[in-house]
Amino acid sequence: MQMGAAVQPIDVGPTLPFEGFDSIRDQLAVRVALLVPDDRIPDDASAMRRPPVALVSFDLTSMRDYAIAMARDVVRSRTGRDDAVVWIGVTHTFSAPHTRSAHALETGTPALREKNRQYVTALMDALDRATEQAMARLQAVTVEYGAATADINVNRDLFTAEGWWKGADPTGYSDKTVPVLTFRSKATGRPAAVLFTADIQSSATETAPGSVPRPVSGDVAERASRFVEERVPECVALFFCGAAADQMPRENANVDELGDELGKAVLEAMNAPAACDADPSLVVERQTFAFGGQQPEDMATMKPVHSKTYRVDAERHSTVEIVGLGPFALVGVAPELCSVTGTAIRSASSCKGALVCTLVNGAEKYMADESCYERFTYEARNSKFARGSAERLVAGILRMLGRLATSP
Repeated sequence: MQMGAAVQPIDVGPTLPFEGFDSIRDQLAVRVALLVPDDRIPDDASAMRRPPVALVSFDLTSMRDYAIAMARDVVRSRTGRDDAVVWIGVTHTFSAPHTRSAHALETGTPALREKNRQYVTALMDALDRATEQAMARLQAVTVEYGAATADINVNRDLFTAEGWWKGADPTGYSDKTVPVLTFRSKATGRPAAVLFTADIQSSATETAPGSVPRPVSGDVAERASRFVEERVPECVALFFCGAAADQMPRENANVDELGDELGKAVLEAMNAPAACDADPSLVVERQTFAFGGQQPEDMATMKPVHSKTYRVDAERHSTVEIVGLGPFALVGVAPELCSVTGTAIRSASSCKGALVCTLVNGAEKYMADESCYERFTYEARNSKFARGSAERLVAGILRMLGRLATSP
């Protein structure tokens, strides 16, 4: 398999102030990894018979559908492959402006529309540069899987006298595993890229709208990526948000401490891999599942309760895409999953190593596990998916992984 990776800064400075952000604590970036099997890279790139995979990680909270479509077009145009499989992911930092919704742009002022245009242009320009650079760096690689632990996250569902609400509960479930895939150059033996996840919302620097100052920051995830890149020359470190719907950064620790701890865990997993494939195959499977729907509550008026009736809504659909890399797999979903759900997928997977990546190619809000519905937690009440959806999703993903494990 061939792989090329690159990182490029996102020039958000000219757009500020925007959405309350007025300064830059640390530079946002976009990271790209292109994956192509050897038999898909003949001398004439136009003769490639099957599509490559592009993994894109933006230091953003989320991306609107129109921006995701634009990003995919940028990658496909730059690679010359209209059939490329493209993952647009976000690190879920809460300290970055959002791309504004179509409704907000329609009803907003001309100044708002111009700010959003500048912001989206900055995102696409950075992605175009990163993709071009990644194409130029394509090289034969091996793939290694390893995992370490990092005490950086804590469950945010807290029992109060009024009912379950958002807080910090160290006794609640938190998977502290940091799964890592390392792409190592066959020519030099050095890591060319590393892909990692963690069950954490990158929100340690978050400040409330209206606060002054309100700096832009890539937060824990970006700090961890830079920690690795500064210590492993010519290696690009891509983070995808794990199963973090019910997780928050560990209390009493700042963004630099948490980012460095996560970065150290990545290095530990890279230096002691559990499994390796010298000639990994590349397989992609995609499946859309139907789930019962429910009406989420109004976030502005929501408060803790001891009981409630979940309101039924129209059927919901969600797409799972899995990238198989020999004995390893990347599982990409758009909903935000709880940590216990991510554990269920990884622990029961037939792969030698699986990474669960959420907020891939969209944001579908929470898909909470059964215990959240039993306790009436914020995640369950703010979900568009009915009770039992997470468990059905796990079963479907495990079937998909099983098929990949037995495919030639």
